[in-house]
This record gives sequence, structure tokens and C-alpha cells, in this order.
Amino acid sequence: MSVDELQILKEIDNSYVREIATSYLELNALIDEGNQIAIDNKDLFEPAIKLYERGGHFFIRAGYLNVAGATDFLSLAN
Repeated sequence: MSVDELQILKEIDNSYVREIATSYLELNALIDEGNQIAIDNKDLFEPAIKLYERGGHFFIRAGYLNVAGATDFLSLAN
């Protein structure tokens, strides 16, 4: 079964969370296959996991990034 076939991912209503979860599972599948680049980057999702575990969240709207209530302007052109 591929990551895209996992029904649980379709139940996630936040598109950012769904993409992070999908990418995390794909990274772990590559680690299981012995992919060295994936192994070297195994902690890539640790900050996002800690954010969610601590009850945090983020969203992007009209050039702004909001992380757990703090908003910063993003220059999307850069």
C-alpha cells in the first residue's frame, strides 16, 4: 500500500497538516528502504511534530504566516 492510499490521511481537514503528515510518512518509507538522503534528514519534521504536540498550529493567508498566534509577513516572491 502506498502512502497516498491511506484513508486516514483523507480524514485530515487541514491541508497543511495533511501534506505534512503525508510527507512525514513518505520520508519514513524511504528510511525503511535504506535511502541515505532520507536517513540523513530523519529529523526534518521534528519541529512541526513538537508544534502540534504542544497544541500549536500554523496557517498561511495572503502573504502572512501565523504560527500559534504570532503573525509574520512573508515575502512570497523570495
